[in-house]
Amino acid sequence: MRKFMNELYNAINAKNLSIRSLAKETGVSKSALCEGLSGKTEMKLESFLAIIEKVYENRNERKQKINEFILLCEKDLNVRKALGYCQCTGEYSIMQKIIDKKLGNIQEGKLGDSDEKEDYKRINKYLSIYDLYNKRNNRKLTGQELLDELDAKNFSNNQECQVILNILYGLAMYDIPNYRAMTVFSAKIESHLNKVENEFIKICLEMQYKERMAYLKLLENDIENCRDVCKNILESKFDFPIIKASALCCLGESYMLGNGYDILKAEKYLKEAIKILEGSGVSKDSKKYFAFKTTLAFLYIEYGYNLDKIDFDYIDIGELAYYECKFGDRSRGLEIFHKLQEEGKLTAIRLYYLSRIKDDILLMKDSLEKFEKNGNLYYVQLVKDALLKEGVK
Repeated sequence: MRKFMNELYNAINAKNLSIRSLAKETGVSKSALCEGLSGKTEMKLESFLAIIEKVYENRNERKQKINEFILLCEKDLNVRKALGYCQCTGEYSIMQKIIDKKLGNIQEGKLGDSDEKEDYKRINKYLSIYDLYNKRNNRKLTGQELLDELDAKNFSNNQECQVILNILYGLAMYDIPNYRAMTVFSAKIESHLNKVENEFIKICLEMQYKERMAYLKLLENDIENCRDVCKNILESKFDFPIIKASALCCLGESYMLGNGYDILKAEKYLKEAIKILEGSGVSKDSKKYFAFKTTLAFLYIEYGYNLDKIDFDYIDIGELAYYECKFGDRSRGLEIFHKLQEEGKLTAIRLYYLSRIKDDILLMKDSLEKFEKNGNLYYVQLVKDALLKEGVK
């Protein structure tokens, strides 16, 4: 860390920046700056972020320096901040390196003095829960499997841990899907979030909570409030690109259906969301990237336009089958649907696709029932509109 901070100090001097001016511009005290830059103490992550913004103009260079700093952090509080920050910025590989490094040291007994051992004891409860979070980020653990893992383990009653835990429960319910249950966990998140003491950690968790709330409002078909939450995220001063990408995706999705639907506006927001993910270096294997691409593919398939822009490398099997039946190899599409049916994987949306392909009113009603049971009132409109076109009220 000392060598790294010395390099930062040299970069500050090279730009002819004074410690006094940096302190004034960033709100970081002069003494904290001097001690951190000299390596006497480990600088707070939020202080480092404020300074790096003034020293490096290039976004990619800033990102590299931030990741280097994060991986050098040893203090319990800074590691917790780093985990929350990585979740908000989509730095899933950096998050995993933190987790693997710290858990590895604990498991292998590579601990130094008694203070270091105490730090590791305190941080362990956060590492285990973020490890599950990152497995969900990378599509290694979702839905019922994630729910089973959460139920099987004991987690700290610490407010911070409880916020993350309930976010994960909500995400598992989103995957299953059981959207009605998400409301319960959202209420729990809010009650614990208000009691989180560290301001930076609270901000990170708050942004994740808002991200969940935007989607919850969408599923409740509360479009006005959904868009308000999305816009609140987008107008935030915090540089959390992945949260903002989610807000753009949710905003785009809110224009796909209903009376005020606007497919061009939906497409615009969805493409902006994907562009942010790609510009931030988020893995194309991540759940978020896959979901955004699939949502855009749904828009193109449902409304039958820009079919040549569909990225078939990142599309859910249900949307692929729908595309094949509508515009490609119908027999292949039906074969995929048949396999999904045999495996018990005909979700509400897949039932809708199949009902449209087969022009089957009963399947359409089954889809409607599933959407209503799951609490997905936004997509209920999709099926109701299709039924009305078939003359069914």
